[in-house]
Amino acid sequence: EWKRTIFIPLLRKDKQKECTNYRTVALISHASKILLKIIIGRIHNKLEEEINIVQAGFRRGRGTREHILNMRIIIEKCREYNIDLFACFLDYSKAFDCVKHH
Repeated sequence: EWKRTIFIPLLRKDKQKECTNYRTVALISHASKILLKIIIGRIHNKLEEEINIVQAGFRRGRGTREHILNMRIIIEKCREYNIDLFACFLDYSKAFDCVKHH
């Protein structure tokens, strides 16, 4: 019972054949939820110490605004000093886009 979780895919849009149109809801026991909250509370501070300060993804209180501002400042400084700047942006959203839903 502690380890058992039921995952239910819920359709977001009309197209049922596209995996990106689903969101997953996990049904888990109340006892498991309480245990997980205790575990998360104990390891959260340690993890915050280990994660690099520039990492903003999936962290509370951190967003893309600061990173966009930093990019803009870098671009402006490179233009000001006539320095070539190359940037590469990767979109991983389609890297794991298909999961079999039974």
